[in-house]
Amino acid sequence: MREDARVTHNELLQRLNDPWLLVVDVLPGDSYDKAHIPGAISLPLPEIRENGRSVLRDLNREIVVYCEGPSCPLAMEAVVLLKELGYRNVRRL
Repeated sequence: MREDARVTHNELLQRLNDPWLLVVDVLPGDSYDKAHIPGAISLPLPEIRENGRSVLRDLNREIVVYCEGPSCPLAMEAVVLLKELGYRNVRRL
């Protein structure tokens, strides 16, 4: 999968209840506390390297990461970092 692989808003909305899909908010925790996609977990970008494996245990699970919007670079950084850690199926919103 290309590192710029993306999931669309419509695809994500259709799959929010899919147990195979894990949605990850990579913004700081206070942003997550204010608002987040229903069912998403909070894993701020700076914590991925240290805590990613304990939070995201299945390297094969489908993961969609997101941040503030299409111009926010955090999601792309998270995709690259998660792939470096061995996750195989990571995309960004």
